[in-house]
Amino acid sequence: MTKRPQATGHRPQGWLFAALLAFVMLGCSETAAPTTSTGEPWRQTPTGKTPGRLDPVGRQAKRVSIAQLRVSIPQLFGGLTWTSGTGNESMFDQLSRTLGEPDYLEVTRENRDITPLFLKFMSDMAGQVCRKAVFADRDQSDEQKRVLMRHADVNTNLRWLKLKFLQIDVAADDKDGIRHLRRVYDATLAATKYREKGWEAVCVALLTSREFLTY
Repeated sequence: MTKRPQATGHRPQGWLFAALLAFVMLGCSETAAPTTSTGEPWRQTPTGKTPGRLDPVGRQAKRVSIAQLRVSIPQLFGGLTWTSGTGNESMFDQLSRTLGEPDYLEVTRENRDITPLFLKFMSDMAGQVCRKAVFADRDQSDEQKRVLMRHADVNTNLRWLKLKFLQIDVAADDKDGIRHLRRVYDATLAATKYREKGWEAVCVALLTSREFLTY
């Protein structure tokens, strides 16, 4: 019987840092036209703009708001979200002021700058949520209800995840469109011997990517 990886704390492990470093250095900047809505919230593009594509010269990229993350993360992960150590409080609520959300008493304008502190907390968020999703998927017998590991074929699953998280539709014969994510998966699998860890690393890479966090 294959030994299953055990749940760990919220901080990413060494193998995950290595995988993410490889992802950052390789880059993941492909863009494509958004798909039309099919009734699934994560397929919709409210702004009508291509996810991940910056506006013409002169406009600085803005990050997603905490309100957007508070709503979108549970939609993407079947109800799972970023919580405190006890699991009783949303970290999006607990850290809302730290992450720039206004209280409309002393602060009335949201800070949407991409700061090192914001990126640090997004890394924490991704690590926790992706880990919870992997454990939930592992115990879910119905493949259609899994939020990360839906397809047995690795490349098919990578294309599905890229569409789900970034709204980038990669053609079945386009290996370049998933090359960077495939390398993250392969490097993590080689380092840990667990396919679940490979999908966790891919998930974290997607949630911390420029395409996911900015527009």
